[in-house]
Amino acid sequence: MKSLTCLGLIVFLSLTATDAFSAHPLGGMRLLEGYKHRALQGIDSTVGQVEKKGGMTIHYEIGRITPPGAPATGGSFSDNAKMTPRKLLRWYREQTVNGQPVHIAYRNDNVLLVSFPRKGMNMNVRVRSIDEMADALTMILTYPGPEVKDRSPDDEISDDVRAEPPVLKEP
Repeated sequence: MKSLTCLGLIVFLSLTATDAFSAHPLGGMRLLEGYKHRALQGIDSTVGQVEKKGGMTIHYEIGRITPPGAPATGGSFSDNAKMTPRKLLRWYREQTVNGQPVHIAYRNDNVLLVSFPRKGMNMNVRVRSIDEMADALTMILTYPGPEVKDRSPDDEISDDVRAEPPVLKEP
């Protein structure tokens, strides 16, 4: 009984301790206060944006992941961060966040590109300051939510519970 009470308290604190974030249906992505998700109409992929009035706009596109050896078609995922020519970049990093590979590129024109190759997701945002860079990465790196491994049907933790925003690890 004591462990159930402790587990309930942990779940409650997890749900209430992140007041600056709002739950978001886009792969568990969590948005900072004031940001809203807007789905847009794509032709052969899923597109949309996350925006705040007077703030930055994060654009995203989710495309079909082409199996190795199969031809790419319209709407197929292309790793925009990894494929950006080096001469156009200030920096490029690869990392694993929540069990998913993430490719991050910051272009000379202040556009941040983030690709999630296993999810077929590309995001891009023009950042005007270091604070916007921090806010963009704080939201973007919460997509996708943490992978759940070896989950038992007896688990009482809700699917809506998400981990705190991830931190990049040193390679």
